[in-house]
Amino acid sequence: MPAPRLSVLIVSYNCASLTMGSVRSVLREMPEAEVVVVDNGSRDAGQLTSASLPIHLILNDENLGLSAALQQAYQQSSGEHILMLNPDTKGLPGALQLMIQALEDPSVGGVGPRFWWDEERNMLLPPIPLPTVWDGSIDLLLRGRGLFSNWLVKRDLRTVMDFWSAESPLEAKMLSGAAIMTRREVAERVGVFDSSFFLYYEDSDWCQRVRRAGFKLLYHPHAEMVHLFNQSGKQNIEIAEHMARSREIYLNRHFGRWKRFFANKVESWLEKRVAPPVFHDLGLLSEPPLFT
Repeated sequence: MPAPRLSVLIVSYNCASLTMGSVRSVLREMPEAEVVVVDNGSRDAGQLTSASLPIHLILNDENLGLSAALQQAYQQSSGEHILMLNPDTKGLPGALQLMIQALEDPSVGGVGPRFWWDEERNMLLPPIPLPTVWDGSIDLLLRGRGLFSNWLVKRDLRTVMDFWSAESPLEAKMLSGAAIMTRREVAERVGVFDSSFFLYYEDSDWCQRVRRAGFKLLYHPHAEMVHLFNQSGKQNIEIAEHMARSREIYLNRHFGRWKRFFANKVESWLEKRVAPPVFHDLGLLSEPPLFT
């Protein structure tokens, strides 16, 4: 029996209804797709077992973390292309075929879609930057009101507008882990998400590894999906702890010791000199406020 053209890997954690919606969006476009769902010890796993969906379902007794569960799904898959898909993400018509077409270029190792925050397509989600050791310092500088902070703001706005206005695929340093498609040959070479990351930064690490292996990453503006954003992650009460631990693993893996040391010194110096942000209570409003 020939391998399916596409295997879709989904990890569900206490969001069975969202997961089923994600699965249905895939099967509407590609009924022949192989869908592997791993339930990570959820309270609502029974909804998945009773659903009449053509999926391969793996039930874990406990929450193993996103990456470890995704690896379970990958080991059970056989498709030529691999889509790592969040359960709170739905593909819009044509998205999967466009992403597969983009991967026909052997130099492309991964492709991601344009994300909307709502199914009515009212709000586009901005690009996710590749994390670096300088993120803390940049956040502090953005609080300032000097020429450098203004330049940073304008730079970021240009990046977002270029991203939103793109009419053809753009090469990217980072793709959102909410939906990344790759070829099996790439996954066999660099792996899927690393189980060292329980939650968060697993997509950043993967993007780094793919680019260092010599492949390009592409953002495809015509492949559109809806990402309801962090529906599983927000249910985890240890979210801050997971994020901090994963960030440390990521930085230690991809940035040298002296660069990390110097960046920490700069951030500590800025913390003592940059005023904390000022918040103004607008009170109870009858209409949305207008900001310049």
